[in-house]
Parts: sequence; C-alpha cells; structure tokens
Amino acid sequence: MIEVDLAVVESYLSKLFSSKVEIEGVSQLGKEKKSSEELKGFGYGLPYLIEFKLKGETRKAVLETVKPSSFGHEHFSDRAQILLWQHSTFNKLPKHVRSIDVGAFTVKGEMISVGDCREFFILTELVEGQLYHKDLDRIYVEGRLKETDIDRCIALSEYLASIHSKRGPPDLYVRRIRELVGHGECVMGIVDSYPKDAAFVEPEELKRIEKLCVEWRWKLKD
Repeated sequence: MIEVDLAVVESYLSKLFSSKVEIEGVSQLGKEKKSSEELKGFGYGLPYLIEFKLKGETRKAVLETVKPSSFGHEHFSDRAQILLWQHSTFNKLPKHVRSIDVGAFTVKGEMISVGDCREFFILTELVEGQLYHKDLDRIYVEGRLKETDIDRCIALSEYLASIHSKRGPPDLYVRRIRELVGHGECVMGIVDSYPKDAAFVEPEELKRIEKLCVEWRWKLKD
C-alpha cells in the first residue's frame, strides 16, 4: 500500500492542470467511493477511479500502479519502465484509452508528474580516475598487458565475485540468469551488435554460442 491522502492527490492534479482541482471522491474501480477520511492510500496494481471538479466541470480519471512480481517487475525501475512506455504509446494508438500523465510517489509522500520528460539523467559524486574501457582499448591497440592490467583484472573479478556471492530470492535469481542470456546488454545483445559481415566470427558460431547459453541457463536455474 502506498500511503497518501486526498490533499496530495488534489495538489498533484491542480499542478498538472494548472488550475484549482477539488476531489469529489476516490475509489477502487468498481467499488464504493471513499471519503477523504477513509482513503489511506493506493494498493499496488489496483486501478483507482478519481472524480474531481475542474473549472466547474466534473471529470474522471483512473490512477494505477504496477504490482511487484516475478515477471520482470521486481524493481522500482522495472515498474517505472512499463508506465513510461505506456504513457509514450497509448496516445499514439488508434481507439486506445488515452494517457493523461505518468507520475511518481516520492519518499516525502508527494505525487509528481514526469509526463513531459524527454530523457532521464543521473547526477553522481565525482571520483578521480578513468573509465576501465580505456585500458581495454589500449590493450587492443598495443597488443600487450601491463602488470597493472593484471592487477586491475583481479581486483575487478574479486569485486564482482563479492557482490554476486549472495543469492537473492529464487525468482530474482532465475530472472538474472534469463537476462544474462537474453537481455540487450548481455549475451544476445552483444551478439546482435556484431556486423553481419564480421570477419572474425561466423553466424553459425554465434548460433552455437547462443544455444549453449540457453542450455546453461537451464542448468543454473536448478
């Protein structure tokens, strides 16, 4: 349950429509309307009917979240991806329900709109150094390893072994194995990034690698 009161919903809608909004009622779709005292929050994956007055006109909208599940919805970012995609496509499809906005509940209990976002970014702290791929590029050009290259490889391997040493929930473990094979940034994504006329590998060899990965997925799942 995402805890929120009607005042927060009212504030969000007022900002969205750039005009004062008055909530007339909120209820789980198909169920009895709740008053402001009765509403405690929004249940995951449940659609809620919001009735509100805007410029003297009563309007209705449906607010819905995505329920965490083992279908690739375990993480906050998974669920955000689904909703962002829906918002970007619903209004392009003929005869489809229209999307008014896509938003988020914040840690402060507020509701914010991200419907007009064009691209997301991340802001991090500064750490001195350089990206590891520069070492790999240099090794490729020079055709030789330095002692520091070996040390860095070992350090990276130990770090990766450390953070992957603990299994999470079984469903999440299976998902990670599935993504290791089929995700766009993992095995099949790398395979698809090779040019069709690559001189260093034949298509049949890539097919063989993919098939072996699928076989190993079934071994690792157990």
